[in-house]
Amino acid sequence: MGPVEEAKFMEAARAGVVTGETLVWHAGLDEWKSWASVRPAEMPDGAALAAGATLGGDAGPPADADGTVPFEFHGKWEEFFKIWIVNVLLIVATLGIYAAWAKVRTRRYFYGNTRLFGHAFEYLANPKRILIGNLIVAAMFFTYMFSGLLSPMARLALLIGFALLIPWLVVRGLIFNARNTAWRGLRFRFGGSTGEAFKLFVLWPILVGLSLGLLLPYVAKRKREFYINNHAYGKTGFSVTADVGVFYKLYLKTLVFFVPLIAAYAGFVAFAVTMMGQKNPPPEHAGMLMVMVWVQGLRYTRMVCSSWMYGHCYHFLEWHAPW
Repeated sequence: MGPVEEAKFMEAARAGVVTGETLVWHAGLDEWKSWASVRPAEMPDGAALAAGATLGGDAGPPADADGTVPFEFHGKWEEFFKIWIVNVLLIVATLGIYAAWAKVRTRRYFYGNTRLFGHAFEYLANPKRILIGNLIVAAMFFTYMFSGLLSPMARLALLIGFALLIPWLVVRGLIFNARNTAWRGLRFRFGGSTGEAFKLFVLWPILVGLSLGLLLPYVAKRKREFYINNHAYGKTGFSVTADVGVFYKLYLKTLVFFVPLIAAYAGFVAFAVTMMGQKNPPPEHAGMLMVMVWVQGLRYTRMVCSSWMYGHCYHFLEWHAPW
C-alpha cells in the first residue's frame, strides 16, 4: 500500500506496525527490500527499545532483567477524589444519565496517568454512545422485570434470550473499548469472536455449576486468555499463556479464609431455623442449607479472586512487540 508520507511511515515503524521483515521501496532503490536492511542507523529497533531507549517523550523506567518494561502510574488520590465525588453527585442528580460521562472522565484520568516508555495512554470514547448503550441495557432490564406480570413463560423466554445475547454484548463492549484506547496515536483492537464468548459466558458457567465450582479457576484462566490474546496494538497482537495451577492456588488460598465464614453462616442459618420453632428440621432443609452455604462460598471466593486478578492484571500481560 502507499505511497505513505515519511512522517507517518516513521511513526508506524516506531509503533511496531512496520516490522523488520516488512518490504519497502522508495526512490533510489532497485527493488523492494526489508525495512531492517534500509532502516536508518540512528533509529532504535525493537530490542533497543526494550532495553530502555525511547523515541520522543520522557525516558521512562529502565527495563527489568528479562527485558520487560514496567508500566508507570502517576495519578494521585487527591486528584481522583475530586473527579469521583463530582461524578457521584452528578449521577445521583441526573438519575444515572451522567454515568456515561463519569465513566469517560474516570478512564481518561487513569489512562492519562498510565505511561509506557514515557508515553501516556488515551481513552477516546464518546459519552453519548455509552449513554445509548446504557439506555438499551436499562430497557432490557425493565422489560424482563415487568414481563412477569404478563406471563411466567414470557419472563423465562426473555431470560433465555438475554443469556444468549450476553456473549455478543461482551464482544461488542471489548471491541468498543479497544477501538477507543490509544497509545502514541495508534489505537488498539479486539478480534475475539462471539462463538468463543458463548463458550466462556454461557456453556462454561453451566459446567462450573455442575462441578460445584471446581472448574471456576480454570474458567477464570480461560477468560483472562480470551481477553488478552484477542487484543492487538495496531497489527501486533498480545500473547499470554497462564498457568492454571496459579489460579487454583489463588482460589484455594481464598477458600481457606472462607472456611470460618462457612461455619459462621451455617450457624446463623441453623439458629434462624431453630428460632422459628423447627428444632428438628426435615432432611430437605439441611440439603438446602448446604447448597446455600456452598453458593455463598463461591460468590465470596470469586469476588476476592477477581479483585486480586484485576489488581495484578499486568503480571499476566506480556508486551511482545517491537516498539
